[in-house]
Amino acid sequence: MSTTCNTNLPSVDGNWSEWSGWSDCSVPCGTGTKRKSRTCTNPAPSNGGGTCEGPGHEEISCVLKAVCKRKTVLENWNSWSECSAECGGGTKRRTRGPCVGHQCSEDEVQIRDCNTMDCARKKKKRLRSASITVSLSYVIVSIVNGGK
Repeated sequence: MSTTCNTNLPSVDGNWSEWSGWSDCSVPCGTGTKRKSRTCTNPAPSNGGGTCEGPGHEEISCVLKAVCKRKTVLENWNSWSECSAECGGGTKRRTRGPCVGHQCSEDEVQIRDCNTMDCARKKKKRLRSASITVSLSYVIVSIVNGGK
């Protein structure tokens, strides 16, 4: 018994979906951007059909309150950075407001110590943890096998 597949399926060119609505402005005050998007899914291209032409998103400028009050800008902190060291003591930082790179005033940046454990002690602790896991596994296997 043989099965034949129809490999002559028609190609379908992709077409854009409707545009989404404009997003909120990206900033609480001052100049930011709004964005809208669309996807190539109406229909999606198939069987070798062409993809949609043109951009999948558009951005425009938006202006909210001509000038930001410094208090508004400084309310929200950005996330903490990764620690600068895995052990032995490092630092991490976070910023807020118009702070860019290292051009920050004292009230725009926080720096905190992190990963202060001695590297040799941290390694020893990891080894001890692995040893406890292996020991517990042996106890569980012994109990399951009737103490053998």
